[in-house]
Amino acid sequence: MDGWPKLTGGAVASSPALGDLDGDGRLEVVIGSYDGRVYAWHHNGSEVDGWPKLTGGAVASSPADLDGDGDVEVIAGSDYMYVWDETGNYTKIELGWPMFRNNLWRTGLYDLSYIPSRLALTINSDKTATLHWSKVLDVESYNIYLSDSCLPGAFNINSPNITGLTSTLWKDTSASTVPKRYYKVGAVVNSTLRLSNETACKFDFNIAMGWNAISLLLNRIYTSESLLEEIDAQGGSCNELNRWFSGGWSAHIHNIPVNNFDILAGEGYYVKCSNSSTWTQAALNFNNPVAVDLFVGWNALSVPYSTTSYTAESLILLTLLFLSAVARIYHIKRRPLLKPDDY
Repeated sequence: MDGWPKLTGGAVASSPALGDLDGDGRLEVVIGSYDGRVYAWHHNGSEVDGWPKLTGGAVASSPADLDGDGDVEVIAGSDYMYVWDETGNYTKIELGWPMFRNNLWRTGLYDLSYIPSRLALTINSDKTATLHWSKVLDVESYNIYLSDSCLPGAFNINSPNITGLTSTLWKDTSASTVPKRYYKVGAVVNSTLRLSNETACKFDFNIAMGWNAISLLLNRIYTSESLLEEIDAQGGSCNELNRWFSGGWSAHIHNIPVNNFDILAGEGYYVKCSNSSTWTQAALNFNNPVAVDLFVGWNALSVPYSTTSYTAESLILLTLLFLSAVARIYHIKRRPLLKPDDY
């Protein structure tokens, strides 16, 4: 990260503490060192005015409000106990990580009460979308941020699309007009923005008459039956779902309670439909890598949404098969003279 790491004059004597020391709405990093100083840096690595502070020995520090004036004091233990009075507001929201393992109980857990979480996106019968999230403590209002990508920098935090919301749901009436959309929620608490860690997404998947290769792009739990039911509820008419499993085909027939297998991220599936339709997937984006079990022989794979793009060659498979509704396309690893189509 630009501006980091930082060098002190000795070994670091304490774990970092976070607090808004100067009242600018951003957290500063406070740490004690064996050189007898307490250091304070802004988020960009620049020093806070008036810091570091000199003590007589190794230092451990923590921000708090000792005198009840609503401002932050920084407390440090060294040869003496030192206290410095700062101008930042002392509220729980402004102290992101005020002490060793965050609290007196040393749980090491971050308090998410002031951050929008549990985002959920549902697709309505008219193809609009409704975004839900958990209530935030002491919230003044909520902002909604929209993007056609969730790559780093895709959301313009300085320009929310929707502002001033007071409820914990919002209906996106324009969702049906775009094939994909990403959502984040921001909570304004004490005039400070707290942005959701989660990203909700919607993808439109065009379903053709006949067989279709489909995949699970988002972090959603389906069985083969519940997936067929969702496609049908959105205007499709699909009666069979197939997967290639351990060297053979395995099928589930709609409305028959047999072989109702789970739909897994990273695996490819084939659905048979009697009409054309659009299936909209709505869920949270994947935050962690997806592991896929590979069997000897052929495997049907899919790639969930990722900030990394792939070609057939870059997936580092001996042979990768992609089956579309109209053609089979092969790419043979390191044998471009046979089929140079590295799609």
